[in-house]
Amino acid sequence: MLHTLPQLAELRRFSSRQKKAALVALLAKHSLDVAQALAAWVCVRRAQKARLRPKWGRRQGPMGPKRQPLDWDEYMGRPHMTDQRFRRLFRMPRPAFDGLVKILDQYWEENKKQKQKRPGGSGRPVELSTSIQLAMTLRYLAGGAALDICEMYNVWDSHFYASLKRTIEAIYYATPDWPLLEALQSSTEADLEALSEGFRRRSHRNMRGAIGAIDGLLIPIRAPHGEANVKTYHCRKGFYAVNVQGICDADYRITYASIARAPGATHDSYAWSLDPLHNRLHGDDSPIAQMLKRRGYYLIGDDAYAASHTMVVPWPGKYPADSPQVAYNYWHSSARVAIEQTFGMLVRKFLVLKRPYEGSLRRTPRSAGIYMLIGACSKLVCPSCSLPRARARRPPHPPTRPRRAAQLLHRAPPCGGARHELRRRAGSEGFPAASHT
Repeated sequence: MLHTLPQLAELRRFSSRQKKAALVALLAKHSLDVAQALAAWVCVRRAQKARLRPKWGRRQGPMGPKRQPLDWDEYMGRPHMTDQRFRRLFRMPRPAFDGLVKILDQYWEENKKQKQKRPGGSGRPVELSTSIQLAMTLRYLAGGAALDICEMYNVWDSHFYASLKRTIEAIYYATPDWPLLEALQSSTEADLEALSEGFRRRSHRNMRGAIGAIDGLLIPIRAPHGEANVKTYHCRKGFYAVNVQGICDADYRITYASIARAPGATHDSYAWSLDPLHNRLHGDDSPIAQMLKRRGYYLIGDDAYAASHTMVVPWPGKYPADSPQVAYNYWHSSARVAIEQTFGMLVRKFLVLKRPYEGSLRRTPRSAGIYMLIGACSKLVCPSCSLPRARARRPPHPPTRPRRAAQLLHRAPPCGGARHELRRRAGSEGFPAASHT
């Protein structure tokens, strides 16, 4: 039977029909029975597989040998992993990271149906700890490349993308709801007063009743595929984008982010009208809108939005420097600039929002979608995540300025010359010059 092995090895070059014919001829020539021929063929195939098998271990599917993920405890115990470096890597301090890990563990324990499976449908869970999955997700949101993250944590690409989708969805659903929605649903005076107190302090008690500053943010994307009208995503700044409406408080914390799936070419006013919260705040029959109108609470927006009882916009037109309209626009812009600063800090913190997003716009079995990604990034800088704050809230300045200087500065218009003149007059009368922060 041994002299038939080379001849049986040559059968690999033939198709199945030719192979059967050659096998029959081989059996007739050497007077072998079927059992001996099959045994010889099995020996040939085992020898071939042994030569193709890698030396470093057994192959685990199409991705190659099994990779051992990074040891998180050993990684955190390295001498160079200081608190400052940890914050630079993961965009949050260690206590906040540990608190978020507990939130994700509790969420995944309650929703065991979302248990991560090995790519390919084998049903075996991927052996990645919650800390590793969260660390990879935060590095990706901070602007890291997917291939570099896979090499850093020693995981396959398919495992990384599966963990990324799972973690982003968990961050979005596990963390509490937006603070603005909770304040509106509770309809208590204390919650709304807490939101308006920051703007009142920021504008030196001139903007009373403001519960948030609203504006639109353009998130760059690649040219979308499968959309009916791709031109609607090409914004006025010359790139493809989606329009996200965000609301923040005076402490630069996002209290609501609209993921109404508005294309980049959509006007801010129309993009805001697509969100369900718009009808609750501006509808004539809405009880929340009537409650805000009765109590005097409103949002602060630019001239792209329509003025209403619950939306305060700048006063249009040009007026003298000492007119009430100019003074109103000055304090209005001083309060509204908080949303501009918040968007800048958000994009700077999570650089994935600054580069063109290459994934799917909507949620798919392999991707969480850009809208859920934006919501997760917004909630990571939101105070409702039940995470320890990185910095303590700065206390308000004590009212040490005399009444005369405060009155002069409150009437200061936004133009530079007149404002410096009033400051000079305040200093000449013996009052210290106040700094507007």
